[in-house]
Amino acid sequence: MEKKRNNAGYIAAIVVLALLLIGGSVMYFQERNKNNEIQQVLEDEKQELTTELESLSAEYDKLKTTNDTLSYELEIEKAKIEKMITELKQTKNSSYAQIKKYKDEIASLKALVKEYSFQVDSLNMLSLQLAEEKDLYKEEAEKKTAVVDSLSMTNEELQKIVSRASILEPMNLEAYPANRRNKPVRRLGWTRKIKVDFTFPKNPTVEKGAKDVYVVITRPDDVIVSNPLGETFEYNDEQMTYTMKRTIYYENEVLPVSLFWDNDKSLIKGQYKADIVLDGKVIGSTSFRIK
Repeated sequence: MEKKRNNAGYIAAIVVLALLLIGGSVMYFQERNKNNEIQQVLEDEKQELTTELESLSAEYDKLKTTNDTLSYELEIEKAKIEKMITELKQTKNSSYAQIKKYKDEIASLKALVKEYSFQVDSLNMLSLQLAEEKDLYKEEAEKKTAVVDSLSMTNEELQKIVSRASILEPMNLEAYPANRRNKPVRRLGWTRKIKVDFTFPKNPTVEKGAKDVYVVITRPDDVIVSNPLGETFEYNDEQMTYTMKRTIYYENEVLPVSLFWDNDKSLIKGQYKADIVLDGKVIGSTSFRIK
């Protein structure tokens, strides 16, 4: 009788153990299937993000401009996109946190491509405008030539006209304080740099080749904002401090130019003046205010 009781106990224990094993196996396979489903959802999300990034990359490829500063910024953003595409393709097991991070970065890149597209369109419109102005300039020059012929101007008067026509003058000159992303700001505390933009028009009377362009920015207290090395250039037979310098290569075609000066904490509040100097002459001036 005691032996039967022991056998029944063993059998009950085996049954309980078998049930526990079965239950554990069911829970294991359910959890594994759930994890597989989650990973498949994440994989689908990753594929969608890759497709979005490839589409963004194609949009950046369409943005073409002759502005070297803008082209450099476009190259940087394009490199970011290519890096993200590579990372997504190489990532084996994604997480919701990673997917959210990529979504946030893609949203930022989409906003940037719209902004860059607007800038490129604006520059293209400017080029078209300059082409139209060139035609008007040609027509005006022809009229002036007719007047010169009809009035038999002296050689001295003719020389003045030629000299004036051969001066390379900047168009759409603008100087302003900017933040790290080169966006205009007004306050001193937000200013990380001074940016100067202008465009040299097409002028067949100007000699082609390399030209040193200087920018001299004067503070409200008449102190010149100096370049980092404190270098000078010759102006009116004297050595004068300049703020920025850039060597351009002019080929008698429309040429957008941008110069930057990083804030070294020497700026003060007030009205500033910016002069563009080429070949020892001030060819353009503008002003801006920092609050």
